[in-house]
Order: sequence, then C-alpha cells, then structure tokens
Amino acid sequence: MNATLPFRLIDPPHDPPEEVQRRSREFIAKVRWTFASTMPQWPHEYVVRARIPRALKADYDQLAADIGVYGWRGVFGRKHPHRYMNAGDGFRYWRCEDPNCWACVINRARNDDLLPRQLRLDEEAGR
Repeated sequence: MNATLPFRLIDPPHDPPEEVQRRSREFIAKVRWTFASTMPQWPHEYVVRARIPRALKADYDQLAADIGVYGWRGVFGRKHPHRYMNAGDGFRYWRCEDPNCWACVINRARNDDLLPRQLRLDEEAGR
C-alpha cells in the first residue's frame, strides 16, 4: 500500500452489473497494459487507444463508456473528479478526461492500494 496516495473518494466504490464486469474483463485480458514509469510513486498501468489493434477499438470504446455510466467518483491529487470502475479483477479503471483526447487513455491501478488507506482517512476525519 502506498502511504502517500493523494486520493479522495466522493462516492462509495461499487461494482457494475456482472455482465459489464464480464465484458470488461474479456477486453482487459486482450490488451497489453504498460506500467506508468513516470509515476512510480503512484503505481498504475495504462493502455492507449491509438496503440491497440483495430479489431479491439469498439471494445475499448465500450469500456470507456461503461466507466462513465457505472463508475464511482474520486479525486486524485488536486485534479477534477474522475469516474472509476471496478471490473471484478482487483483493479479500478479510469479514462483520460482531457477534452482534447476523450478516453484516449484508460488507466488501471490495484484497489488494495486505495481502499484500506481511504477507509482509515475517512475514520480519522469522522466520516
């Protein structure tokens, strides 16, 4: 667990419908995830839409859309809220929200580095 993770939950994390999780995991297993080496203090991986095979782009777009529909909100650092989605595989997924490249990148990070620390911070704050 990363003790300095600057993350704040807005909504309680929840799981999307099982069918959404299943189709998400099918796509997730087909693509190569890249470790974000420029941010080793906040371990996560990403996949870039422009680098995936054409045959998988519709599945990528579906995951990006599902994150928007079924995701829960959280804030990382001082940035605006993102939607995060669980896929039943121990990771949370979020998309790039930059208006110049909507969903051009989907990121993932392990949930176990977030939830125990967040629960402790919430208890300390009396939430």
